[in-house]
Amino acid sequence: IGASAAGKTTLLNILSGRTSEGVTGTILLNGHKESLSFFRRVCGFVSRTDVLPAYNTVSECLHTSAHLRLPVSTTKQARIKFVRHIIRLLGIENITNELLGSSDGQWGLTPDQRKLANIAMEFAANPPIIFLDDPTAGLDSYQAGKILNALRRVAGTERTIVCSMEFPSAYQFHKFDNVLALKPGGRCAYFGPIGHDSESMLSYFHSVPGVSGISSGANPATFALEAIERAQIDIVMFFNHSRLKSDNDRRLKELATPTNEKPSELLKEKLRVSQWVQFKVLVISTLRMYWRLPYYNLARMFSGLLFALVCGSLPKRGPVKTQSDVVTQILLMYVVCVFMANTNLYAAMDLANRELQVFLRERAVRLYDTIPYAMSRVVAELVFLCLNITVFTFTFYFTVGLDTNIYKFYWFWMYYALTISVAVFFGQMFGSLVVNGGDAGNYADLIMGLMTTFGGVTINPAKIPKMWQLAFWMSPYHYMLEGISTTTFHGNHRVVDVITSDGPTTMTAEEYSEYFFGGVFSYDNRWTASTALGCVALGCIFIRIFTLHLRSRGSG
Repeated sequence: IGASAAGKTTLLNILSGRTSEGVTGTILLNGHKESLSFFRRVCGFVSRTDVLPAYNTVSECLHTSAHLRLPVSTTKQARIKFVRHIIRLLGIENITNELLGSSDGQWGLTPDQRKLANIAMEFAANPPIIFLDDPTAGLDSYQAGKILNALRRVAGTERTIVCSMEFPSAYQFHKFDNVLALKPGGRCAYFGPIGHDSESMLSYFHSVPGVSGISSGANPATFALEAIERAQIDIVMFFNHSRLKSDNDRRLKELATPTNEKPSELLKEKLRVSQWVQFKVLVISTLRMYWRLPYYNLARMFSGLLFALVCGSLPKRGPVKTQSDVVTQILLMYVVCVFMANTNLYAAMDLANRELQVFLRERAVRLYDTIPYAMSRVVAELVFLCLNITVFTFTFYFTVGLDTNIYKFYWFWMYYALTISVAVFFGQMFGSLVVNGGDAGNYADLIMGLMTTFGGVTINPAKIPKMWQLAFWMSPYHYMLEGISTTTFHGNHRVVDVITSDGPTTMTAEEYSEYFFGGVFSYDNRWTASTALGCVALGCIFIRIFTLHLRSRGSG
């Protein structure tokens, strides 16, 4: 306990291993020196804010946490049995099949239920020590009582529970066995037992010169904090020269004496599951989450279907006969692809931004590695993208009246799929790069505007100034446009009347589709264009993995 700025959270982060920069000292478990990475594996941490995956149920989160964090040798039956034990112990049987919901409480679990779910997820790792940063923050007395009662039951399973609390009530305070009272600046003013009805702690503070007795019915925790603040002497110095401090030092020496059992040797089997197992578990979890995201997947599908029907019905059906028909089809394909790409980009960016805090929390407790997490999102996204892309392309392609040649349809499907994939993975990357959603949207607007401008429609590729040529070659939309325009009109020998700078003339539809872009686009570049789009998509995936890795290092 301690007043604001006493260093409670800082100390808790150091003790739990979440903060190591600038920290010196030795970690002893059973008297044996252990590494920080090992200590992190055997302890749990529950943060003050319950950042949890909104579209997973409590039961699903518990089973996922147990699968990823229990020893590799644990059988499926043993995991299920342990999760059921956690649910009974914490008294959360009535919410196991409920979605966790939003962190702002607009839907889903109540604040105390979210806290219990958060504790349960850490308990699923079966840690001997659990650290909690102010677990009753933002809760009323009844909800806080439920949390403390649950923690008391967890402590009854021979686990150490370490909490930081700012102003605990007397009821909450008496749930604990020992208290560390900090003075602002992180200095220790008292560390010892609380005792029955706080007798041990109160007798100590009554011995401090200038501290009057506690009034009847007063909160012992509040009394201790006020005594620390109002003491007429240096209470930290008083504690350092007290008998209690001597007893603590003697006890510390006893605990620092090595036993015959070194934890890292005893818990050799407590190895994390492989990245392949992490990937499989996370793919199932992510697919389940995506299925429950109607605003994300269904909205994209139905908006794409509606847009395909509207745009497909705009031009007159039938083979191209005039210069205008060729230009209309080219521009229509470009506009449709760019619009759908931008729609998917912003949706993916928003989702990635929402998930970022959940990822950082789960990485801080070493639930999984970065690569399995990122790749599970890629796989889940591709599964739903394939469905959305196929629905859209079938609807648009045959509604607008493009060539029914299956080979040409394949090319259109592939270029559209690659373009949407680039947009989605770019959105995921950007949502991870820029934490603030508003800033991410503004930067994305600028980049997408430049990509659209230099895609080859706004400015003829042959007339782009040399200083902007690099922007043209870097724009993914350039490769999309080159691919769909050249493959759509390839082999189309229908003669159309065109007006060029040299006057009226005739060309085949295939020739004019290349002439329209100043001869820069060519059917021979179709594989180069598709490869370029694929490379951009892969680049976005790799950048996102690298970004998430750097962010997770900073978070814990």
